[in-house]
Order: sequence, then C-alpha cells, then structure tokens
Amino acid sequence: MVLSLVGVAEDDIVADYALTGLATERFIADWKARHPEATLWPGFGMAPAEAMRHFLTDLAARHGSVERYCADVLDVDQATIGRLRAALLDDPR
Repeated sequence: MVLSLVGVAEDDIVADYALTGLATERFIADWKARHPEATLWPGFGMAPAEAMRHFLTDLAARHGSVERYCADVLDVDQATIGRLRAALLDDPR
C-alpha cells in the first residue's frame, strides 16, 4: 500500500512483491531454527506475483484505488499521505 501511495506503478509493485520469493529458503530456515517443533504451513515465504496482482485488482474493484481504501477504511488523510511522500521521495509531487 505504501508503494502505491507514493506513486509506484502497479507492475513495479507486483514485481517487487515477487522478489520476496528469492528469500523463501532463508525465511524457512530461520523460522525452523526458532520453532524446531512446529509445523510450517506449505505457503510460508511464498510471494507469487499473481497473489499481489489479485490483491490490488480486488482492492480497486471494492474501493476504487489503494488511496481511496486508505482514506475510507483506514482513515488516512491527504496530509498524512503527503508527509509519507515527502519522507520517502526525493520529489514528492
């Protein structure tokens, strides 16, 4: 949501999310080291691009956009979004 709020294109958000999959093996090893007797669910650490694409598509269908969802559901106002952009971007539009 933060990436969307600061103006990152949806295709770039999806690609960034999918990069998480590169760390799956490490996530699993670290988790197993901390929880040696627990059962790991099969999808742990997985980040298929299609999952993020589906999430963003569904959110837009239900709320119009990430920004609208943040405003209507999370009560994030434009001033907060402006501060977020200012803090994270060199050129905060």
